[in-house]
Amino acid sequence: MAEQNLTPLPEGVDEAEVVKPVKLAKELEIKPQMVYGYIRNGGLPAHTKPDGDGNQTGRYILRSEFAAWQEEKAAKKAEREQRKADKEAKAAEKADAAEAESETEEAEDYA
Repeated sequence: MAEQNLTPLPEGVDEAEVVKPVKLAKELEIKPQMVYGYIRNGGLPAHTKPDGDGNQTGRYILRSEFAAWQEEKAAKKAEREQRKADKEAKAAEKADAAEAESETEEAEDYA
């Protein structure tokens, strides 16, 4: 399992930029476990916030980091789909070539 990326919340960050995982899940209309899974698997960066005693508590996500993470995730998905399409096209090409060769051999047998 990947190491969680829990770092202190940067100082001076706008509160509108900060969102808790449960609130983000509600906004995305997904289960909170999904967001926590993204954090736990190391893909989505999360931050902690100091409480009154100086301890770091909770998990907070910066909206800008979430947007960048989503873009990266979409790019990886598109890349996987492109590789799959290329592989399928290559296999189809190979099958067509084998079929054409087979037809040529059959024509030669009848000649």
